[in-house]
Formats: sequence, C-alpha cells, structure tokens
Amino acid sequence: MVPGLVGILLAIEAIKLVTKGECGLEGRLLTFDGRKCEFKKLALRKRLPDCIGCGINKLDMQTYDYSRYNQCSKAVP
Repeated sequence: MVPGLVGILLAIEAIKLVTKGECGLEGRLLTFDGRKCEFKKLALRKRLPDCIGCGINKLDMQTYDYSRYNQCSKAVP
C-alpha cells in the first residue's frame, strides 16, 4: 500500500512539472510516517556558497582520497 501511495504522489508531482503547474513541494521535502499515517513537509535550506558538499568550491568526490578515513578496508588477520 505505501509504495503505491508514494508512486501516486510522485506521478502527481511529475504531471505538475510537465504541465508547468504549481509545484507544491518546491524547496520542501515531503515525508510519510506509515505507523501514524501522517505527512510532514520539511523546509530545505538553500545552498551555502562555502559548503564543501554543495557550494562553489565543493570537493570532487571522484578523486577524493577516502583511504585515510576508512579504517574498515584494512584486512583483518
């Protein structure tokens, strides 16, 4: 039931985008709590220019060296 509900909501939003209608979720995130059967809208913050994840000088994740932080990749004897 929940996947069908989420699919319907996504289809409605896609139709809004295609028809250039009013986008009710622009800049927000819609969450669904299946246990309580509640929807919540969360406001998303705008991109920060000095953020390393989404800003102007963001890190290139393809060439970033993760080995110095990943201790789990070492073989255990």
